Order: sequence, then structure tokens, then C-alpha cells
Amino acid sequence: MQEMIRKILIIFPGSLGDFIAFLPALKLLRKEYPLANINIACNKVYAPLVEKKLFNVNIRESLTYTLSGLFTSPSACTGRTRDCLKRADLIISYIDDNKKVFSENLKKNSSGKIIVWKGNIRDKLEANKIGRAS
Repeated sequence: MQEMIRKILIIFPGSLGDFIAFLPALKLLRKEYPLANINIACNKVYAPLVEKKLFNVNIRESLTYTLSGLFTSPSACTGRTRDCLKRADLIISYIDDNKKVFSENLKKNSSGKIIVWKGNIRDKLEANKIGRAS
């Protein structure tokens, strides 16, 4: 039985080339969760690349500012940040976070499943079938 994943937040700080390389993973994510509301925190100029009819996602550049407090400390997060994170059932972060500050603060301020990934998310999705019970 598949877990109910209704809201997905993808944190994607990458460049245009990285975003284009990410599109097949996004297509797979949409296929896995056809009814989920997917928000991507990324540069708004990428919006034309995710046509509504193919991906049906929302580009939310303003979320990148909302999430910026996660780079410092859990207490630096505003209520708006926590509300945004707690609404997501699945959060996928592409932040390159060697010191783990962002990812640890993300975990402390959210209640959904979190994947911190700096590779090809397709590999992770196919290996684990996110949201499926074993």
C-alpha cells in the first residue's frame, strides 16, 4: 500500500543545466505521485521548462528566501518557514550540505519524510520506491 504523499517540496538551488538534467527525475516523481501537489523552490526562470500539462508543478522562488534561515540555526527559522515545511509530506533537498547544517535544521523543523540528495534522484526513487511499504 502506498503512503499518502499529498504535498511534495523540492529544494533545488542548481543552475539551469542542473535543472534540465533534473527533469527526468521530476517526470518519474510525478508518475509515482500523480495526485500530489509539487512545489519546487528554485529560480523562477525555470518555470517554462516544467509545462503544466507534462509536470503539473509549481515553481516557488519565494520559498528559497523562506528557507534561508535553515542555513544558520533551527531557531532562525520563522513561523512561516516551519509552516511551509510541516505542510509537506515529502521534502527532497538538492542542497550541497557538507556540514549538514541545512539538512539537520530541515529535519528539526519539518514533520514529513526528508531526502537529502546531491545526485540523481532517479536512482534513489527507483532503488527505494519512495512512499511504498516494504
